[in-house]
Amino acid sequence: MKQKIRALIVIEVLGSPKEHVENVMKQIIEKLEKEKGIKLIEQTTYKAEQQKNKLWSTFADIELYAESIERLLGLCFDYMPSSVEIIEPDELKIKSIDLTNFINDLQARLHRYDMLIKSLNAENILLKRELNKFIKRTKTS
Repeated sequence: MKQKIRALIVIEVLGSPKEHVENVMKQIIEKLEKEKGIKLIEQTTYKAEQQKNKLWSTFADIELYAESIERLLGLCFDYMPSSVEIIEPDELKIKSIDLTNFINDLQARLHRYDMLIKSLNAENILLKRELNKFIKRTKTS
């Protein structure tokens, strides 16, 4: 039996310019409203504010129903909320196979992100070496 989950999530957007940040948040809310197995109850989006690093930031408090814990966890993967609070039910029951599948999905994503970071780091090192070679050549010319 699937348990309906009522939750409060917080989604944040950071970037520039201000209009882009506000537009991205609007698109996220619109996409969430169309998600299968998710029903938005209430949402409040806060005005974008400029941060010390000159970027703009906004966030939304979103109360929703998810048709199951699996659907809520999928939403967490897809939207990366900064906070999730399960309001109802007080207790959750999950089958071991569902938890196993979730853990394996989580591990696959973590491995994929780890490989991406290692690849970007290697590219960064190569670019720095090439830049240093270029700087040395231009100084000797």
